[in-house]
Amino acid sequence: MLARTFLSERLERAESVVLLARTADGTTVGFAQLYPQFSALSLTRNWLLADLYVAPEARRHGAGASLLQAAEDHARAEGAATIALETAVGNRVGHRFYEKAGWLREHAWYQYTRALN
Repeated sequence: MLARTFLSERLERAESVVLLARTADGTTVGFAQLYPQFSALSLTRNWLLADLYVAPEARRHGAGASLLQAAEDHARAEGAATIALETAVGNRVGHRFYEKAGWLREHAWYQYTRALN
């Protein structure tokens, strides 16, 4: 329920874009969530693919690839220069999936985070 509330708030506030993967009968089997980002260095709007989820029973049937393509298409349509994502170091299945789709792992940047609570 908390996830649904969180997603609803993002959509109501126009803070993100949510893409859905559905079967032929309309059953939702996955989603992707994108957040806009801005770069003062490149003077562009970019997108962060923050979430990509496909229900276990629907995996390996193209839903993930369709969501990834839809995310790229959305970013292109919005005039973005790049689209980025982050995944866990140990997520080898995800690494293969993204690399097979043509995504390149970033080697030039480190990411830092700091908990604020």
